[in-house]
Amino acid sequence: MSNRRDERRRMMHGNARKNSSKRRNRQSHPHHSEIKYLKVNTNGMKHRDVHDISLHTAKQYIVEDVRDAKSDGKNGVHVIHGHNSGTTIRDWMRNGPLQQALEDRKIVHSIVAVGAGSTAIILA
Repeated sequence: MSNRRDERRRMMHGNARKNSSKRRNRQSHPHHSEIKYLKVNTNGMKHRDVHDISLHTAKQYIVEDVRDAKSDGKNGVHVIHGHNSGTTIRDWMRNGPLQQALEDRKIVHSIVAVGAGSTAIILA
């Protein structure tokens, strides 16, 4: 009878061993303290919050804001996209498609990660 009880306990709770095998998946993810962000002065920049906006709409707003900031003589655009639900917008901004769209419009710029949830587009 005790064997049956032990088997049921093992089935429900496992053998209570830590996974110390050599084949275990040893991933090391960067922590927020390890990621370095540049300190950018966002004064004199146009601010845009795109937290609850779809990617398609956010693209239009951001490109229009950069174009307007250039014509208004602003230093750039500070975009707040969030770091949990704004990852698609963040990736679109930081990984190249925005840069290509602005280069097509002949706007000289640099894209800088200000924090986990915001990105700055600095105009030259």
